[in-house]
Amino acid sequence: MMREAFAIWENARCGDNGERPSIHISDAFGSAVCDEAEFNQSEGNANIVIFRDREWSYSEVDHELAATWLMVDRAGTIFDADIEINATAPLFVPTGDEELELGVIANQRDLLSIMVHEAGHFLGIDHSREEGAVMQAALDVGQVRTELSPDDEAAICEIYPPDAEVQSCDYTPRNGFASECGPSYLIGSCSVQQQAQGAQSLGVFGTTLVGLAIARMRRRR
Repeated sequence: MMREAFAIWENARCGDNGERPSIHISDAFGSAVCDEAEFNQSEGNANIVIFRDREWSYSEVDHELAATWLMVDRAGTIFDADIEINATAPLFVPTGDEELELGVIANQRDLLSIMVHEAGHFLGIDHSREEGAVMQAALDVGQVRTELSPDDEAAICEIYPPDAEVQSCDYTPRNGFASECGPSYLIGSCSVQQQAQGAQSLGVFGTTLVGLAIARMRRRR
């Protein structure tokens, strides 16, 4: 499902010619032993997707469903990105059933919709205020929202334009790949949370540490 979520962004249509953004995501290094969202400045790293199926420790935000952590520099270069999914919540996994085709999921959270949204944060996109956008900050209970809106496509195509000069892809994380945890610190998060009246809200980026600032994050046009 994570591959599917990222593929939705990779296949966005840019401009009148419908070209694709200049990105590709790969799970070339497989799984990691470390289950912490972290960035190591002088050691190896891993860009991971973690499913928390035993407990969800983010007590500062009630009913949070997911969080994406980014490390970026002042120029907007993403050094590291990690996604955490709250698998203790009742999540709906698409099966091709008729109920999914109707876009209605009673009393459950659509996992793929959450993943597509978090993948957008992973790639550096901020929230959108456009109605129906995948990156909109609220998702109604039972709603399926996995199709990119024009606003979503404008965001990904602006950050990764099709005509960008791209060298051959190197999927090695910053400072090399490390499957185990190391000395680290976190910087910036975007999160999914359930509102009290049956909606999900996606939290704003947190403030950054050690003087680094999030730059070139997509703003509302």
